[in-house]
Amino acid sequence: MLIQCYCNQHGFALINEINRDYALYNDMSAPYQAIADESIKNNLTYTERGWFITVALVVLVFPAMALARNMYYEFQGVNRKFMVHEVRIPFVADDDRYKSPLYELMFLYMVYFCFIYLVGFSGYDSFYGLSTNHACLKMKIYCKMFEEAVKADVNEVQSRIAEVIKEQNRLYR
Repeated sequence: MLIQCYCNQHGFALINEINRDYALYNDMSAPYQAIADESIKNNLTYTERGWFITVALVVLVFPAMALARNMYYEFQGVNRKFMVHEVRIPFVADDDRYKSPLYELMFLYMVYFCFIYLVGFSGYDSFYGLSTNHACLKMKIYCKMFEEAVKADVNEVQSRIAEVIKEQNRLYR
């Protein structure tokens, strides 16, 4: 996330590139649009929804386990409490961190940061996934362009292949 904050110009350039490419794909023939539609479907399924669910499960398991253990011990009549993350609180004795209201405040504080992690990691990693999937989409488009270039008229083959190579070099940069 730190890289994204300091390299936001590069991230913005990637977003502009993706927008430019999708605008171009709208004007392409049906086979190219089918490839783009398939990529969009994969992005929605795996990068946006799938990754968010994965990150949510990993991050929210800590508050869920602490809450479940607290409820279990409360119903058993045992006076024992669990934090979301069992950490030492500076300047507070170990026994005092489980006393009210410090315990409740720290519990809410840790749950709040779990949600901050959820938003941060799912957003940054999803952007990385979208960028990677877009690069894969571009390579599929280039393969299709190359197939059509090889099948083209003998006079056009060289210029079409040069166009594919020029676009691949642009992706590399």
